[in-house]
Amino acid sequence: MDQLTGELSGIADCKRKIQEEILRCESLSGKGILEIKEFLETLPHLKDISDWPPALSRPVPSKFFPTETSSSEGALKQMIGNVVLVRIHNSFSCKLPVSNIQASSADEVWVSFPDEKLLMKYHYNKDKKTGEERETLKLDFKPECFLARKGDYLLASDRFNHCIWKIESKKKPQLFIKTSPNNPKGLCWNNRQELVACVSGLTGSLRIYKNEKSYKEIGNHLLNAPSRVAQNGDENYIVLDDHLQSHDVVAIDPKGHCKWKYNGSGDSKFNTFFPKSVCCDSLMNIILSDFGNNSIVLLDKNGKFLMNLLCSMYGIQSPQGICLDSEGKLWVGQGKDGLGECHIVQYVK
Repeated sequence: MDQLTGELSGIADCKRKIQEEILRCESLSGKGILEIKEFLETLPHLKDISDWPPALSRPVPSKFFPTETSSSEGALKQMIGNVVLVRIHNSFSCKLPVSNIQASSADEVWVSFPDEKLLMKYHYNKDKKTGEERETLKLDFKPECFLARKGDYLLASDRFNHCIWKIESKKKPQLFIKTSPNNPKGLCWNNRQELVACVSGLTGSLRIYKNEKSYKEIGNHLLNAPSRVAQNGDENYIVLDDHLQSHDVVAIDPKGHCKWKYNGSGDSKFNTFFPKSVCCDSLMNIILSDFGNNSIVLLDKNGKFLMNLLCSMYGIQSPQGICLDSEGKLWVGQGKDGLGECHIVQYVK
């Protein structure tokens, strides 16, 4: 009888511990990857076992962990393994809310501001941990999106004049590509260093330019109004596409076929999903700035939700432009109520 009582007591104690673990998983809502990593390291199953925890230790579905975890466990485990610390080196103020940001070196970025006819370069002073204005380029147009070309020059899309401009320091901008009657928006360099532009008219498409006059067009049967694009290491183009009140992330292969779509975590609380910018890291993860939910979202290369890398508890408010510099640091440009800010974040080994 005493032995049976002891066994029942042990079962009850295990049940209590499992329930506490589930509650702790649920409490992660609103946390960042640092808190998730620290939490996982406290689980007894992970102290001596390198494999993924057994079924009872898997996190319950939340906005950090997808409901169907089987297809993304490996990617999530890999990401957790590579995240050593989400560390915001610093955040510095900008004169206006930041709409786009592009790294020109490990410590310098160009930024643009909504409805402003200028580009500004900021240098991050590591010793003082401040952002310093280095250069301002006044323009005759409002840049929709722009690219830095190895420090030599900038390319900027101008949807009102239906063209892409070439901008060099101390020189007047030169017409680089005419896209009329279509409107150009997002720009990126693909893995072959060809210019890729999001264009839209009656429908949307991607134009891949071999030179200023020669291009091929893909995705015209898939896209509505593409706004931003980046190419991942697996060659897929990751496109932010808007249509009425919906905002999709669409992966298109080089032949123009749709590989997958993503439009939010699937939770009804996240119907405000509104990605503003996209970039891809060295692990082929996809990083999105979610303006609607004040967060930086991480997807795997197959479009599976991994986690919110950053959220409002890190000071993220209305994020727009994002980019990665040559050292793998993530730069986040944001702004609200007329005030701008840049965050510099290290999150992978």
